Amino acid sequence: AGYVLHNQNKLPAALNMYQRARAAKPKDAQICLAIADVLAAMNKPEQALQEMARFDKVSQPTTLSIYEKAKILLALKRYDQALAELDKNFNQDPANFANNKLYASTLANQGNRLKALEVALCLLANANGKEMEASKQRVTNLLGPMPEGVPPNVIAKAEGRIKDLRVKARMHFALGDVYDRKS
Repeated sequence: AGYVLHNQNKLPAALNMYQRARAAKPKDAQICLAIADVLAAMNKPEQALQEMARFDKVSQPTTLSIYEKAKILLALKRYDQALAELDKNFNQDPANFANNKLYASTLANQGNRLKALEVALCLLANANGKEMEASKQRVTNLLGPMPEGVPPNVIAKAEGRIKDLRVKARMHFALGDVYDRKS
């Protein structure tokens, strides 16, 4: 019920249901994540971070918990800590679209354009459809101030993270389209 209410954006009611669920299962880590997510959506990042601390006491970090913690840290303007969390997920899975999209945009906003470009290239390699178009635009925007295009060391780093040759080929093909659009 909490999940349904949460998706309907009935946040106080969702929080109430999640808290009732916690009363029934106080050591369930997934309930901590759900409560943290709804508190973050309610613009209560300090309380959400406390829920993440509770999660850490009852469970090992997961891709989702790391991502959720990073979003909360960003809301608290703790950019370095958020980037460290997002980097953990990026190192584990360079194809994680939600995490790496947030990671690339945060890196760019913090002025780390080269790392943002590496992350964006991994997104580009693994995207398709609308995600591919968004990824091409992201790479184009990051390339804006770089007159020579993508530095070879950034391409090499992205290639090192991508194991599948077909995915590497897709990255280069899509990058060719980006260069063509940029003339």
